Amino acid sequence: MNMILLRRPFYALLPLLLSGAVQLSIPAYAGETDVAGKTDTAGETAGTEATDRAGAMGDPGMTVAVFHKKLLGVMQRAGELGYQGRYRELEPYISNCFDIALITDIILGRYRNRLDEVQKTEFNNLFSRFSAATYASRFDGYGGEEFLETSREATRRGRMLIRTELRRPGDDAVSLDYLLHEKQGKWYIISVSADGVNDLSLKRAEYAAVIKEKGYNGLLNEILFKIEQMETGN
Repeated sequence: MNMILLRRPFYALLPLLLSGAVQLSIPAYAGETDVAGKTDTAGETAGTEATDRAGAMGDPGMTVAVFHKKLLGVMQRAGELGYQGRYRELEPYISNCFDIALITDIILGRYRNRLDEVQKTEFNNLFSRFSAATYASRFDGYGGEEFLETSREATRRGRMLIRTELRRPGDDAVSLDYLLHEKQGKWYIISVSADGVNDLSLKRAEYAAVIKEKGYNGLLNEILFKIEQMETGN
């Protein structure tokens, strides 16, 4: 596995979307279609049921734990699954653990108000697809890693901060802090920080720069290009 990615500001699980420096991504709701109009089917039911049970149990830590468990399972079977298999297994879990609508509201900022409902849905679905592709591409092996929850605390607006570590044999642990909120009886991840670096702040600045230089369509094209690169292993 290319563990060097995990050393970087998270989105070593999900970081700088368009820069080529590693990313983690933030996903959408199950059942949505992507920009190309496709819907994931393999593993969708199992992933939806698992995350629905976890998020609805009233314990935000379970949302994080279920996601981590699935990610580790895919890492352990990475060679057997291949890229497409990893993508299919991870997509429904990503989609059901993160509140993509709120996340894209934040990272697009005021520009999101200029989009119509079709464009908003298009962007949400593309972002979900990109997130799944990033995980499938980057988490391509296993070397004894494990995720552990270290603490939790309530924050403003009824949100919960779940602090975890990604522990790696023979290497320093990576701190991964998940901020979650409750919506319609379920807990969703809305932000992740790795070793103190927050993903939303990075992405908001990055996307604003791309939109300023290339426009909204330019941003879509950049994301699609990154997906194609990950699909082909380039």
